[in-house]
Order: sequence, then structure tokens, then C-alpha cells
Amino acid sequence: MSRAWASQYRKRINRRHLWMAFIPTSFFIVLGVSAIFLSQGYVSRELGSLADKNLRRVGDAVDLFFGEADSLALGLSTDPELAKSMRSVIKARFETIDDLKAFKSIQSTLGTAVNSRPYLYSILVSVNDSEGLVLSSSEGLVRMAASEDREWLALAAGHESDIRAWTK
Repeated sequence: MSRAWASQYRKRINRRHLWMAFIPTSFFIVLGVSAIFLSQGYVSRELGSLADKNLRRVGDAVDLFFGEADSLALGLSTDPELAKSMRSVIKARFETIDDLKAFKSIQSTLGTAVNSRPYLYSILVSVNDSEGLVLSSSEGLVRMAASEDREWLALAAGHESDIRAWTK
């Protein structure tokens, strides 16, 4: 009988020690679970906040880009002397030294406009009756079929009747 009693006593002691160990362990488990939920909420709020900030920053950059592109297009298309010079350069094909000087001046103006704005690749100037010639800030006076930017003309094809500049 003493052996059975000793076995029972050990079981009782083991259960008591198990409960005594379980109480602090359960405290740490509850603490850990609550820390996980709190951190998850904090992290998701911060991610949402960062996403909103990034979207606002991208939106501001796009607004700035379109504002400056419109300003540049308006400035280049409404200056009557510049528009007349560009049209004559595209049509004249360098018949005189004055045509070459006008070309250099226009190329410099277009190059400066592109180089001062890192988001612009090139500016193309096309005249309706130019027989496929365009004035490019990156390539000069070129046939559109041989230009790096030949897809641009296909996109601009529906805008010939527009009086103002077209931006793409």
C-alpha cells in the first residue's frame, strides 16, 4: 500500500507543480498574445499611413509634372516668333545661313527645356504639312519614320486639328 500511496502522492505533487508552473506561464502567454495583437495593429496603421504619404507624394509629383509640361507646351506654342521660326526651319530645310542660325537657336531652346527637366525625354515639334519631318530636341530635324520617337506621331495623329500643343 505504501507504493500506491507514494505513486498517488507523486501525481498530486506533479499536478501541484504543474499548476504552479502553468499560472506564470499563462501570464506570459497572455502577455505575448496581447503584444502580438497590439504590434499588428500598430504596424498595419503605420503601413496605411506610409502608403497614404507615398500616394500623396506621387500625386504631387504627377501634378507638378503635368503643370510644368503644360506650362512648357503653352510657352513654346504661344510664342509667335518661336512658332514661326520652328515652322520655317521644318519647311525650309536649311536653304540659307539664317535658316541654320534659326535651327541652332531653336535646338538650343528645346535642349535647354528638356535638360532642365529630368522627367522629360524629348520635345518633338511637328507641322501639319511638313512631309514627315519633325524637329526633335534630342535628334534635330529628322524624318519621323527614322526617329526613335516614331510612335509619338501615331499617338498625335488624332490631334492635328488642335490649335494648342499636345503633350504625351
